[in-house]
Amino acid sequence: MNKKTLLTIAFYLFSNLIVAQYYYLPNTNNPGNPGNINTDPEYPLGSGMATGWTTILGPSNTTATWSTTQTIPFTFNFNGIPVSQYKVSSSGVLTFDLGNTTAPSYNNSNIPSSAIPDNSIMIWGIEGTGANDNIVTKNFGTAGNQQHWVSFSSYTFGSTWTYWSIVLEEGSNKIYIVDQRTSGNISVTAGLQINSTTAFSVATSPALNSVASTAPDQSDNNYYEFIFGSQPNDNAALTSLNIIPYHVAPANISIQGLVTNLGGNTINAMDITWTDGINSYTDNLTGLNIASNNTYNFTHSNQLSMPNPGSANINVTINMVNNNIDPDTSNNTLDSYVTTLTSIPEKYTVGEEKTGTWCGWCPRGAVALAEMEATPNFIGIAVHNNDPMVVNSYDGDLGTYIPGGYPRGGVDRVVDDNPANFSTMHAARVTDIVPCGVNNIVAFFDANTNNISVSTEIEAFGEMSGSYRLSCVIIEDDLESTASGWAQSNFYSGGGNGVMAFPSNVNGGYDFSTGTDPALPADFGGYDHVARSLSSNNILGDPNSLPSGLINIGTYSYTFADVNINSLAAYSDVGFNWTKAHAVVMIINATTGEILNAKKTALTSNVSSSWDCTNGNCIDPGTGNGTYTSLANCQATCGVTPSWDCVGATCIDPGTGNGIYSSLSACVAVCNTTAVNEFTSKLLIYPNPAKDILTIEGAYTAVDIFNILGKLVLSSEYTENINVSSLNNGIYMLKINTEKGIHHKKVTITK
Repeated sequence: MNKKTLLTIAFYLFSNLIVAQYYYLPNTNNPGNPGNINTDPEYPLGSGMATGWTTILGPSNTTATWSTTQTIPFTFNFNGIPVSQYKVSSSGVLTFDLGNTTAPSYNNSNIPSSAIPDNSIMIWGIEGTGANDNIVTKNFGTAGNQQHWVSFSSYTFGSTWTYWSIVLEEGSNKIYIVDQRTSGNISVTAGLQINSTTAFSVATSPALNSVASTAPDQSDNNYYEFIFGSQPNDNAALTSLNIIPYHVAPANISIQGLVTNLGGNTINAMDITWTDGINSYTDNLTGLNIASNNTYNFTHSNQLSMPNPGSANINVTINMVNNNIDPDTSNNTLDSYVTTLTSIPEKYTVGEEKTGTWCGWCPRGAVALAEMEATPNFIGIAVHNNDPMVVNSYDGDLGTYIPGGYPRGGVDRVVDDNPANFSTMHAARVTDIVPCGVNNIVAFFDANTNNISVSTEIEAFGEMSGSYRLSCVIIEDDLESTASGWAQSNFYSGGGNGVMAFPSNVNGGYDFSTGTDPALPADFGGYDHVARSLSSNNILGDPNSLPSGLINIGTYSYTFADVNINSLAAYSDVGFNWTKAHAVVMIINATTGEILNAKKTALTSNVSSSWDCTNGNCIDPGTGNGTYTSLANCQATCGVTPSWDCVGATCIDPGTGNGIYSSLSACVAVCNTTAVNEFTSKLLIYPNPAKDILTIEGAYTAVDIFNILGKLVLSSEYTENINVSSLNNGIYMLKINTEKGIHHKKVTITK
């Protein structure tokens, strides 16, 4: 072969590389980051950005400018040709053309454009003009499967801020443009430019808007995947399965999912097969008309029948596309695990609030938890950071499941948001069917040893395969101290940031907007729901607290290690008041961190009665720390002759000498027959029958609702209107706690 022929072949190959093409796939139907390798929160540099990011171009670039040259940490091909270095502009353009000295302006347009250097990737139109605008880089993954992220953090578009990233992937040579977080409407050009005549852009560029919300995690992220080569004709991906994981036996379970057309041809026919390892069923779908890059939700014609409690692993596969074999079967199969239960356990949610006394916006979280106190089946926990109430093991790991700054709230470590949205997060989780529940908790404070002992029984209503654990948190209300670090930073002071007030029945309705900055704990009633200890100091629960591998249907008991009160967070400042403490027991998936179910209970104790003389009235504070060792000693000091009132079913000495009865015996003689009538008339309960809302007018502290079998089905602290829409039709008994005793009332629920 002569030199002329070799040159001709070389020119032909080089020319083909130059005119080779890319195609892109819009991953906008299954939110997340490509490969889910990067799970870092999306926050500005110095205000929550994770460690490990390197700044390559700083903020406040009034005109577009280039970064210094950067080196790709692995072998990478762009347009079929190896590249090793790049630079990035503050106008959102990454280029491999290092000789270009003029950065594209902030005014974007269609591509190809003479303003863009050859061999470039872009989110053109964003601006690095703001004080928080930084371009940062970080590598994720392991050798052979790495991703190099170039992120435009808190970038500017007019009055809007936005986060985008360009990602280079090792091995596949894929390029991802990731839409991460945006506060408003923007208009950018996203794509690749090979040269002045060849470019590939995302549809609607140069007016491409972000579809991400303001969430600082990947739950709302979307990305565009650019692949070198020609798009296959008949190529489908099984994007996700939508199979409800838990059911009550017997059950017929629908096999559902989402298919994305990754091919160039419209998909008109497709075969989908599912198997449980025993039986296999194929649906021959026709007449579909799924355009390229579009999606299709399917429901298989054959259901999974599970007549008895048990479990099954479901494997779903796309077999044929347009009667042809799919050229890429790597994304055609997904699995799902299904369990049928003996019955559905009552679901409780756990709302964890990230907070700190140093955080000026955190009164919002305290108020949010207070507002949730009247919500049935919600358990609130305030997890403090960098202040005297911090439990380091709890605080240090919570960010994995509730990413972002302060305040921030999460429910069951599955959903997270502004703590003001606890109600919405709770509603999204409380109706979930879960395979287990907490049957009971025994929590006891031993005044002789100063230990808190907690034991529990949980029940599995179906097989639970995986790693599950039990966890216990001791929480306490009304923590107050004048020591350093206890005053609450308060950005609501002065009213410029709106009203931020507790409900009227919590902490006296204190309004932070009319309070001082910082606000003193004594002014707002102290800190509530405070986590003071975490069992095993492990956010995922106690190892070996439940069987490993497979938990069979049945009950399981566990006793947590005793907690000495001297080890409680902030004990040196506030001690411990067992009458204001609760134990929270949670069932946790130790692999994912999800809290499946939980329950809380008040502590009991063997603390002996002791007495304080307050305004002439002898009272037992319930802590064993009263001034006097007996009622008689206290009354002798208080100087008030005992007299008695019948309150509820109990005779008490009001301590004023003005009781109705001159002696205890005289009070007892009539108390039991008159007690109920004294306060029954002061409570108004309606409507009866009730449908969705039950109203209780009058002074009461809490109500428990029991079904006809005596099972507790709903609890609420004081609120005038109680949502009973979740209860089935039937007769229920109310146990209403008041300061004057307990009142029982029968009501009927009729839908």
